[in-house]
Amino acid sequence: MAKKLSEAEIKRRLRQLRNVTMLHARAIAKVAKLEALLKARDELLLQKDARIAELETKLLDKEAQRKELAAKLFKAKKDRAKAAITRDLAEASGAPRRSPGAQPGPIFDTKPQNSPF
Repeated sequence: MAKKLSEAEIKRRLRQLRNVTMLHARAIAKVAKLEALLKARDELLLQKDARIAELETKLLDKEAQRKELAAKLFKAKKDRAKAAITRDLAEASGAPRRSPGAQPGPIFDTKPQNSPF
């Protein structure tokens, strides 16, 4: 047969049920709040991943530009170095130095030879 509960036991069990019910409602609210926070952080993470990908693309473009400029700069330095070596060799051989301006060329008479004037 069923055992009869005392009034004190009934009150204790009802109090325990009320406490568990309240804790359960709080836990459900807390879980919903944490799920919303997790969803917001996931969205933020996706935005940051997209930004990182964009910045990596820009970085690769800048790196390519840097390499291109470095190649042009070092090529110009090599050209100047070759010109300096050529100039040094010309000076060492005793050849006269030429200026980059007007160069002497053949001199022509301004009067034609068979002219009546």
